[in-house]
Amino acid sequence: MAKWENLLDFYNSRSFARRVKRLVKVRLLNIDIIVVPHWKHLCKKEITNLGYECVDLEPSVLRTQGKIGDVYRLALWLRTASRVCVSLPSFRADSVKTLRRKMGEIPWDVWINPTVPLHFYVNVEYSKLRHEGMVKDIAIDTVFSYFSRLGFDITLSGDDYDEKRELSRPRQRIWINVFRNICEIRLDMVGANLYQRGYRVYPGFAPIRETLASAILEAAGWTGNENLIDGMTGSGTFAIEAVLKARNIPPGYFRSFLFEQQPSFQSRMWGYEKRQCERNFINEVEAKIVAIDRDSRMISMAQRNAEMIDVKRYITWMVQNFFELSPAKLGLTPGLLVLNPPYGKRLQSSTRALFKKIAEHLTKNFRGWRIALIVPDFSLVSYFKDMNHDLFCFPHGGLWVYVIVGRIG
Repeated sequence: MAKWENLLDFYNSRSFARRVKRLVKVRLLNIDIIVVPHWKHLCKKEITNLGYECVDLEPSVLRTQGKIGDVYRLALWLRTASRVCVSLPSFRADSVKTLRRKMGEIPWDVWINPTVPLHFYVNVEYSKLRHEGMVKDIAIDTVFSYFSRLGFDITLSGDDYDEKRELSRPRQRIWINVFRNICEIRLDMVGANLYQRGYRVYPGFAPIRETLASAILEAAGWTGNENLIDGMTGSGTFAIEAVLKARNIPPGYFRSFLFEQQPSFQSRMWGYEKRQCERNFINEVEAKIVAIDRDSRMISMAQRNAEMIDVKRYITWMVQNFFELSPAKLGLTPGLLVLNPPYGKRLQSSTRALFKKIAEHLTKNFRGWRIALIVPDFSLVSYFKDMNHDLFCFPHGGLWVYVIVGRIG
């Protein structure tokens, strides 16, 4: 392996182009989609609707197959997934010598950009190689040696890396799992977690993640063709995610991805994928999407988030107390009402009073509407016992919350 004085010359060389074509461009890849287990079935439906078959690989992993362009497409379009990765061919690793040799055979140069910091995660179970720290050291040493022979240095990212900077300064995550002496290596392709769409620069208080908001909209069966009210909008996440869905805009359209910095990045494929989706944008949204909050500061914050991706004009913004809202007076036909009421870690009498008041207001003013309501404690579900509903349990902000999805009779 010859040393190169200039990284750009190496990437522009004919020999590297041939390696990329053979090892990445035309190869069928294992594509792993990381997803919160509690809405995996919703993500699986998304993947299927995009035209891919997938299987359950682990509690939080779905696997499909495709070429590198399919990796780009999945990262661009999936609304409920957390991350998209490429899984390298697995190999047997029952000794230190074998692990070093097999890892040294991996074409790291086509996947890793030596100018982007690396971060390794290692898990070892039921294997002869029992020490996770040793496996990590071997991996680091192997990758360092690989690039050193080319004449390049790489850097590691610290454990205290700030997740908030991932969009602008991503790190390359590499997961190494040794289970029953079989080693699997998974490479991150997206950088920042997929819930980071790139628009929420003003998060507000205890904001709901974009992926959870999308999962709730999916669980409620909202297709983008019916009216939607975000009754306690906060930072505007539900309303903004609804506009993206109604306009057929992929959630990853406004952000960058780690794969754009990879040496094997296929810019033409990526450009084609984005142009194709642009042709199918819907400019006239028939559904009325309304965002309401009693705090004008929150409405202003939510509007600025919507302005980041130029969707503010598709949302009707109202500074109003939800308990004074009547959709009939607004001329809205029944659709979906989403509510993420404020609540704390401790269930207090004020919280119970709030949800009792919500139940009474729904019965009086929202008959015929469907509801997706976040509830912080199972005991509060009883206030909505007269409603025909399904109940989901999702993780949110370090807590477990219940989501009531049903129709208001």
